[in-house]
Amino acid sequence: MYASPTLSAGSGVNVMQDLITSGRVELTFLMLEDALPPTAQVMQQLPYLRPDGKHVRGTFPERCGPCA
Repeated sequence: MYASPTLSAGSGVNVMQDLITSGRVELTFLMLEDALPPTAQVMQQLPYLRPDGKHVRGTFPERCGPCA
């Protein structure tokens, strides 16, 4: 698990991950407030976020097949 320094208001973060697997994986990327522990219980209580049309963010549906 990686925990970044606290972001100031109006700032952002870019994240890149390079994965090599030999099978199917599930990857979860969370951004939580300092007071929330990174647990399965907290993750299950997070809302489903729809993309806003301006940013590449939100909760994305599963995608089958290899990425282009």
